[in-house]
Amino acid sequence: MRCRLLRIFALVLLTTPAHAASTDSHRAGEIVWESGSTKTAEGAPVQYELGTLFVPENRAVANSRLIGVGFARVKAARPTGAPPIFILPGGPARSYLNAFTDEDTAAKKQLAGVFPFTAAGDVIVMDQRGYSKRGEELLVARPHQPLDRPRTLAADAAELVKLARDAVAAHPGKDLAGYTIVQCAEDVNDLRRALGYEQITLSGQSFGSQWSFAVMKLHPEIVARAWLSGVEPLDNAFDMPSHVFAVLQRIAWDADRAPELAPWLPRGGVM
Repeated sequence: MRCRLLRIFALVLLTTPAHAASTDSHRAGEIVWESGSTKTAEGAPVQYELGTLFVPENRAVANSRLIGVGFARVKAARPTGAPPIFILPGGPARSYLNAFTDEDTAAKKQLAGVFPFTAAGDVIVMDQRGYSKRGEELLVARPHQPLDRPRTLAADAAELVKLARDAVAAHPGKDLAGYTIVQCAEDVNDLRRALGYEQITLSGQSFGSQWSFAVMKLHPEIVARAWLSGVEPLDNAFDMPSHVFAVLQRIAWDADRAPELAPWLPRGGVM
């Protein structure tokens, strides 16, 4: 998990888009708003609000600089009294705000996955810190993988370590220690508080489920319910079939050498 976060969040800042909100003269917990409208692929009108929440880059450091985290809100189709639904994107390094800012096929497909939730309550779609056009995008170009030899865990680990060191050296003004799942969870709580919601419902897929678990672990009292898919636990994640197979191999290796299991194992070993 930690290695995976390093891969995505310990990033080199390449560009800050012109429409990103400046952190000058803002305070933690403040929101800058704008409103707009779009249409679903079927032509139904959608009124939305786009916002930037200002949060400390690293809450563990006094006087940490502020960064912006973007989000969108679509009000409920009718009052329901239910907690709002916070949709947390996967990745890491995914944003769903294109559903409101773009008009292409991908945007309409993204909107189709968001808009139906308004039947249940307000819907808030949140960006990840460090990957938000309404705040900052910390991006890094990764080297191409070699095609003349297979990947190895050792090579991947060495690449990630180099990537993290390059990011730190290139941008000493950025506190990359603040780009963690804990800080992401605190961003959710800060946005909930800033919007005036007592409790929320979480919706997340893949990394969004890990993010949701972090919110539930740190602030269980604010979560009314959670709807998760592609679930990945907080303590680990296996994205590659080869990594899953390696785990099974290690289990089989231990089982083959356990005297107490010998009477029940197949001839030739578990695998």
